[in-house]
Amino acid sequence: MDDCLIVAAGVSSVLLAPLGLMGEDDQETLDKLEEQLHHLQEKVPAEVAHHFARAAETAESGSSGSRTFDEPAFRAALQPVEGWLQEHCGKPYP
Repeated sequence: MDDCLIVAAGVSSVLLAPLGLMGEDDQETLDKLEEQLHHLQEKVPAEVAHHFARAAETAESGSSGSRTFDEPAFRAALQPVEGWLQEHCGKPYP
């Protein structure tokens, strides 16, 4: 259950990132997002860690290394994590 809480909290917090990047991309905000994703990658189960790493890569480079936030790629990288949550955490606990 701890894994479910860590993953759910992590996904919830990073999915709010695009709100902070509306309009112009802020290098400091991108750097903080990247750092947060790398930190989460170390805390989440191995089955989903690589998805957090992929999301960090999208935050690092954007499309074609532009350092412009690519929200569709970011969300696509995290989509399997949402599936993991449904599979492993969607059942009520006794």
